[in-house]
Amino acid sequence: MEPGFSLTGENWADVVEICRLVGGMPLGILLASAWVDMLSPAEIARQIKVSLDFLQADWQGVPERQHSMRAVFDHSWQLLTDAERVVLKALSVFRGSFALEAAQAVAGATLHDLRKLVAKSLVQPAAAPPAGGRASEILGGRYELHELLRESWPDHHTRKMWYGIGTQSTSPLPWSDGA
Repeated sequence: MEPGFSLTGENWADVVEICRLVGGMPLGILLASAWVDMLSPAEIARQIKVSLDFLQADWQGVPERQHSMRAVFDHSWQLLTDAERVVLKALSVFRGSFALEAAQAVAGATLHDLRKLVAKSLVQPAAAPPAGGRASEILGGRYELHELLRESWPDHHTRKMWYGIGTQSTSPLPWSDGA
């Protein structure tokens, strides 16, 4: 953090955008804030939109897996079972939220698979539970991967197969955003 940085009426919207772009992840916010001595919040937000690799730092005394968002995601990927990796790779085709039925059709995901990924904070219910609500009340609804997570998974060739092997089609799946 830059000691001289102040949240102002001029930069608050850009700071909110940074927080949105990193999904409120504390490490993402911290990595973004490491740049305020060189870049404005608007420039930081633009860089985050360009590349996940922007969010990195060379901190002393911090495990390597916490030096960047990509390192965190790669570490999380290594902790998954093979079955969870297959499901998560297949779910990465979705932009925005997706329904349980779409996850089942595209990824072969069961409700139990989604529950495991929700418990590991890799998939989130698309809407917050009602006040005092239980997780069981939101399971079976819509889910989403944060964009940073979706972009970070190794081996993005999985996405290509859903757009049509050997075709020129680049249209998204019918199940994404509104399925």
